Amino acid sequence: MTQISHREKRIINTSWAGVAVNLTLSAFKAATGLIANSIAIVLDAINNLSDAFSATVTIIGMKVAGKPADKEHPYGHGRAEYFTAVIIAAVIIVAGVTSFIESTKKIIHPEPAEYTTATLIVLVTAILAKIFLGRWVKKVGEEVNSESLVATGADALFDALITSATLVAALCGLFFGDKIDKIPIDGILGALISLVIMKAGYEMIMKPINELMGERIPAGLTKAIKADICMIPPVLGTYDLQLHNYGPEQIIGAVNIAIPEEMTAKQIHVLAQKIKETIQEKYGVLLTIGIYAVITADREIVQMQESITSMVEALPGVLQAHGMFIDMENKRLSFDIVIDFSVKDIPALKKTIAEGIEKRFPGFSVQVHIDKDYSD
Repeated sequence: MTQISHREKRIINTSWAGVAVNLTLSAFKAATGLIANSIAIVLDAINNLSDAFSATVTIIGMKVAGKPADKEHPYGHGRAEYFTAVIIAAVIIVAGVTSFIESTKKIIHPEPAEYTTATLIVLVTAILAKIFLGRWVKKVGEEVNSESLVATGADALFDALITSATLVAALCGLFFGDKIDKIPIDGILGALISLVIMKAGYEMIMKPINELMGERIPAGLTKAIKADICMIPPVLGTYDLQLHNYGPEQIIGAVNIAIPEEMTAKQIHVLAQKIKETIQEKYGVLLTIGIYAVITADREIVQMQESITSMVEALPGVLQAHGMFIDMENKRLSFDIVIDFSVKDIPALKKTIAEGIEKRFPGFSVQVHIDKDYSD
């Protein structure tokens, strides 16, 4: 049996606590809403019930995500957490749409609500419970790097605000009584709550979808990794860093490094291992290392490299030129360019570059390899 990780254990235990609190709140709110004939309180109870379901889905998702890698899933099951988040957000959106429909009916055909002091006590208790739960869950989520827990905590704090709106309706009903019977405050607040729920659900569903579609890795991480690699001698430059997210704790990628051409295979092997170990230990990122050999001793070649690099990087849409190799004997040169996503006509750009180089250095054949702007 696979031993459960400390992170997984904390997420599951926190989610179970959320289930217990939300089921309790849902029961009390449902009873209070039915007695008071308040659609806003009933909808709030339904929202708590969906929160309990969401926490349960989080637990199931963590169980799946925690499974070890196998032949069918060699990179592990970490992305299950993102699917879990999508399911939770979809449930929230459906709940919001349903609530909006019921609230609209209440506005069109209003019925007076009957609020009591007991109603207020239940609502105030629910608000305090949600604030405590939300802050605690969000804190745990940040500590264990769990987007689902952070979102759940934020959602709980948001629920506290929504319940506060319901409390306003209850106070109005309690203090003004028959004077506002013809004003569908309950339905209006219910509709507003529904819109807020739908908006929150949309925002929540987009983040895991973007993760699954290959969202750009945060610049802070990619820049830090490149900087750390460049600090390891004799690395001359770091290029083409690509990182793929297979879950909150599983990032795999590749990077090319520029090194002096005179290095031996043994020296390159030792250097590559050092880089891999350093980055994995510090960031938990598993890298494959590629090599660019840089000629530094031949002054003529160095000047050609600098001239071509300067010319190419001055072109619109070209972010960087690197990996240049010049074969003086056979009159061949090749290099990579990183282009902006705004560049649409890539063949035309390559033709412009080749013609410019051939004009400045006649007799050379030119190969230009295109790299996308994968990372900052």
